[in-house]
Amino acid sequence: MNPEPLLILQSDQQLGPFPPEAVRDMLRTGTLSLQDLAWQEGMPEWLPLEAIFPDVTAATASAGTVPSGVAHTVDLALPAERSYPAFVADAFSYPFRGDGFIILLCGTLLFSVLGVVPAIGLFGTVMSIATWGYLLLMLQSVVQGTAQGEEVLPRWPGFTGFGELFETWLQGFAVLVVCFGPAYGFSVAASMGRSELHGLVALGLWLVGGIYFPMATLGVAMFDSVSALSPWVVFRGILTVPRHYLLLLVMLFALWAVQQLTGRLSDHVPYLGTFVDNFDRLWSAVFFARLLGGLYYVNRRKLAWF
Repeated sequence: MNPEPLLILQSDQQLGPFPPEAVRDMLRTGTLSLQDLAWQEGMPEWLPLEAIFPDVTAATASAGTVPSGVAHTVDLALPAERSYPAFVADAFSYPFRGDGFIILLCGTLLFSVLGVVPAIGLFGTVMSIATWGYLLLMLQSVVQGTAQGEEVLPRWPGFTGFGELFETWLQGFAVLVVCFGPAYGFSVAASMGRSELHGLVALGLWLVGGIYFPMATLGVAMFDSVSALSPWVVFRGILTVPRHYLLLLVMLFALWAVQQLTGRLSDHVPYLGTFVDNFDRLWSAVFFARLLGGLYYVNRRKLAWF
């Protein structure tokens, strides 16, 4: 089916957008009814969810009707409010909820094997892109699910083919290039001994890129588009929620520091150290995605992206 997010019309109120897999889960749990209406990019009109997900069984409810002239705007209807610090504290256990431990374990084994077997040739390159693309797709589902108030790690996300994985990988690559490309370029210039100024500029750019990175990642994950890398979107978002964003940056720095330690462990204890390092990296990635989604969830009315 179309992988674009879905807007839901329930009791004359618009909800979402939700990824298709999240809608499937909400149908199975009874949060949504098969008679609720939905719309996504490319659809000429609103349709009941039973027409979009004919293979899903869910509790039925009286179908609503689409008000005439309804606009495709989003009004998030989410559970009770909570503070962002409380959200951060709760996020430590999030990667282990639901199928989280199984996902982390399988991902750790996969990346450990990929670390031993280098990507050689076209096949190796394709496998590497597909693996990283799927990881980023999973992390995007964590961000979007958290932004909608979900409390459990999403199931393994579905995808339409290598093209979708490649597109997701490109989005992630674009985030890294925009945030850290200039700093990397000046660092290379400094390492070649061109001038001390290059080193100072590189240091400043690494700092700016590190500040830019979380909000840029959140924007791309939520909009599912590299257009969210725009300084207007990123800096406006940062200035809208400065205190919460500072806490997010502190947590990101802490994750980086811990990963430096586990990275050294992999150098001194082969195999086991590598396994622990990869497990920590995946846990940190899911934890960070949870923090990003939580930043939007707590501040959704201030950010007002949709």
